[in-house]
Order: sequence, then C-alpha cells, then structure tokens
Amino acid sequence: AGTSKAPPFKVAVVERGSMKTPQEHSLTQHVTTWSAAANLPHSILFPRTPSPPHYPAQYIVDTYFAHRYNICLGQGLGGSSNVNAAIAAPPKASDFEHWAGSWTTDMMQGSKHVLSTMTNNNCIHQGKANDEAYFDCAVFKEKAFDLYTDIMHTSVKDEHGQFQRRNYYQALVQPLLDANPHLKPHVQWFLSTEAQRIVVSTDGDAKQVESLECCTTEKNGDKHSFSLLAKKELILCAGALESPALMLVSGMGQTVRGIGKNLQDQALVGYLFGLSQKKKLSFVSPSSMVAMGHIAVGGEKDCVVMVAESSGLSQINSLVISNLFRIVVPLSGPAEAIIEGFLEIFARVASKAIYLALEYSLLGYFMYRYSTIALICQCYPKSKGSLNVERLNPEQTGPLRRRDVKINAHVGYLEDERDIDALWEASKMCRKSANDNGCTDLSSKTLESRSVFGNLARGTGACYYHYSGTCRMRKAGENDDGDWVVDEDLRVRDHSGIRVCDASTFSRCISVPPSLTCATLGYEFSRRLLMNKGKGSD
Repeated sequence: AGTSKAPPFKVAVVERGSMKTPQEHSLTQHVTTWSAAANLPHSILFPRTPSPPHYPAQYIVDTYFAHRYNICLGQGLGGSSNVNAAIAAPPKASDFEHWAGSWTTDMMQGSKHVLSTMTNNNCIHQGKANDEAYFDCAVFKEKAFDLYTDIMHTSVKDEHGQFQRRNYYQALVQPLLDANPHLKPHVQWFLSTEAQRIVVSTDGDAKQVESLECCTTEKNGDKHSFSLLAKKELILCAGALESPALMLVSGMGQTVRGIGKNLQDQALVGYLFGLSQKKKLSFVSPSSMVAMGHIAVGGEKDCVVMVAESSGLSQINSLVISNLFRIVVPLSGPAEAIIEGFLEIFARVASKAIYLALEYSLLGYFMYRYSTIALICQCYPKSKGSLNVERLNPEQTGPLRRRDVKINAHVGYLEDERDIDALWEASKMCRKSANDNGCTDLSSKTLESRSVFGNLARGTGACYYHYSGTCRMRKAGENDDGDWVVDEDLRVRDHSGIRVCDASTFSRCISVPPSLTCATLGYEFSRRLLMNKGKGSD
C-alpha cells in the first residue's frame, strides 16, 4: 500500500508528532516550561498537549522507592529539542573516550561547527556575551570546581523581551533548505505518522531490511497504514527508548542480544543555598541555569554541578515532589488502572499546588531573590538498566507492531554504590565551598551522614532525562562477544540496510546535556555518508 510506484522524493522522514515549531504550543515555546511539556502524559485531562497521542503514555518504573516517572518524549520536527532545557553545551573529549575510530576528534570538531552554524542562524543566546547573566562564581571558588556562566541556549528574545525556544529543525534543517530550495522536493515529511514495524527478510544467515510499516493519523482521527520501501537504508533516530523498542517489536532482538541493554541516565541531587544581599542573584537566563561546570572528584567519579535561580525551578521542584505520589500499584487488571488513574490525578493536582505555592507566596518571594539551587550529577555513572517491550494484549498472536506493546524501562538509578560515593564526595565539596564563601547551607544536617544521604538520594533524587546506551556502539578494541549493537559506522550488527543515529548509540552517559552532541552525531554521520560517496570533504 502506497509503494506501488516510485515516489518523487529521495529521503522520507517519519515523525510521530505533528508540530513543525515549538511556537505551535504554549508549553513548548517557552524554555522554562520544558518540564511540564515533557511530563504531562497525553490524556483527556490535558487535551491541548502537543501532538495527538498514538498510544498510551509511558512510565519508568524504577528503584526510587518503587515510584514511577513519566518518560520525556519529544514530538514533532526537532524531536526532544522541543521539550528540553535548551542548553547547548559542547561535549568534552572524555565523553568519547571509548568511541572507536576517529569519532573523538570528529565529534569535538563537529560540535564547534554545528554550534557556529546555529549561531549564524540566529538561534543561540549566550547570556554572558549579552550582559544578561550574572553569577558570582566565587561562591564555588575551590580548585576542584570549573564553573562558567556563559551558558548557551537555543532560544531568542521576541518583541516582548520573552525567550522563545528554537528547536534543532529551526536551527539547522530549515535554514539549509531555505538556502537551497532545489533540495526541498527531495525530502518528504511524514508528520503525525508512527513507525510500526521494520520488515526484515532472511536469506540463510543474511538479514536485509526491506521496508518500514507506518500508520498515519489524520486530523479527524482516521488512521491509514502504508509501507515505505527502503531502497538503500533505514536510519533510526527515535532516541534511546523508542529506537530499541521498534527494533524489538520487529524481532531483531532475537539475533542482536544487546538491543535494550545498557540503559543509563544520571540522577540529580539538589541543594538549596541562602545568599546574602551582596551575593543576590541578578540575571536573565532562558532556562534559569546561571552557571555550570565540573567537580574534580577524581577520574570517573567526577561530577557536574549546575547552579540555577530558584524561580525557574518552581516547575521542576513541583514535578520532583509530585513524582513521589506516582507509586507502583501492586495490583493488576481494572483495579490497577483505576487506582493509578486516581494517583495520577492526585500527582498533577499536587504538582500544580506546589508550583502556585512557590510562585506566589511570601516564601517564594524571598527564596527566589536570596537563594540558589545547586544540582549535582555524576558525569559517568556505573549504574545500568535495560528495557523491553510487553504485549498490551497477552492473547494476541502474530507479528508485533509498536502500537501493540508498552515499554518496560528500568534505568537502575544509583543501584551501584560507587555512584552514591561519587555524589557524596561531590556534595561535600560543593557544600563546603559554598559555606566558606558567604552562603548558608539550607539543607538538612542529616545529610552529613553518608547512609542518610544515600537513602535520600535514592528516594528523592530527580531523573535527568538523558537516556542513552540501549543500542550502544562497539567500543575501541571490543570483540564480537560484547553486547554492542552498532559498529563504528552505526550499522546494526548482523543486518544490512539499517543504521542507528541517536543517543542510544552512546557507549555511556556524557557529561553535558546531550542535545548538541546528538545534533553533532547526525552531522558527522551525514558527512561520513557523503565522504563515502565521494560527494563531501573535510
């Protein structure tokens, strides 16, 4: 269906969402509302959320005292850059330490090029350069800290002085097509379209990807199924949760055993510091982040610290606290759905109430002006988890499609005690430095105990939502016995005609927000394709 005659385009882009720009929805256009945009599941409670739902909201069920967490999924052109904190942070060379071949050099050079391109396209705001951000980094002036205030954001100011998000489609793809209109007919955008199943043919031991089954949803709700024949290659860019899920429902996990394994994310631990009148914060930051950098704890125990104005974190604070109400119900059947529905409503009401209390109370007034929050996470955590897919209807038979399953994700936050040790050391350094430089540590004294800190971190720590590793790249020198999924050219092992190009291929977490790194991965992958065809150059 839909493939009987050759289409006029050369590249088909299949995207589940319908948005082209974040300005199409009030939650996605503003950077400070990213947590709400990313964490409100599609339901009748929120009918105006962007992009109609095509299957039920997903949750992470993890070890934070058996709480469940909404999975952040970007939809529409630009993907997750519609719902993130819009921080464009260049990666460190150590982030690619285990990547094979010349990836380390290429990614470091490529990130500079991508950032320069977005700047030239007027899609980058740099606070320090515009004298709009101020933070006294002397608060953390120990040698172990390497903080900077010139944080770059993919946002611009509108005529009212409000920051407007720019997603990566606006920052990179749209300007390229506008400057080269002859290229536009070569690309066909399939919006509001789900990839349902990858069709793989088998000839002995050889496996070849033939087509992609899709389902598109019209504005009136009608659904139409069709297939796209992959004459050359299928490239998965659906992220560390959806890319492996689509491969698993397509049966590829039977031969590529690493799909869905090595799932990682960083856990955030926060501290509230009181500031004196002299150190009162005064700045304008799109994401509320005013400084970020690294804490040299020692080797792979190094951590990241992010300093934020309290006002911008009212959304995040309410989200973290309300997540405590999203508990796992030890039931099954209709009773589970009913109880979880009530818990979800309660969590959303609690989140809104906490947000309003922080935003409009006298406590919030003083907290926003005379306090700051330091968020700490480990650069390269040891804890790992995995994901799998589960049939929504156990009695169903026949080939699976994406709409037939739900994702069961277990990230394993802080399960490895070495991650607790790293965060504990970093938190002590952070609190000592702040206390020695005129700040008041407003955290509980009980946090001075390592055991209490560990329990509290596991119980109330926040997800960073930077998932990676589920289709990880083969490390330098790794043999075929490892559970790697793609080789250094991003080809899926034991399969022809399919590659993966997203954060799922990372061999481990990286030390900065990954959106710029993901864009750089796409750029470098494209450059390599052109180089192989003799159409590109360095």
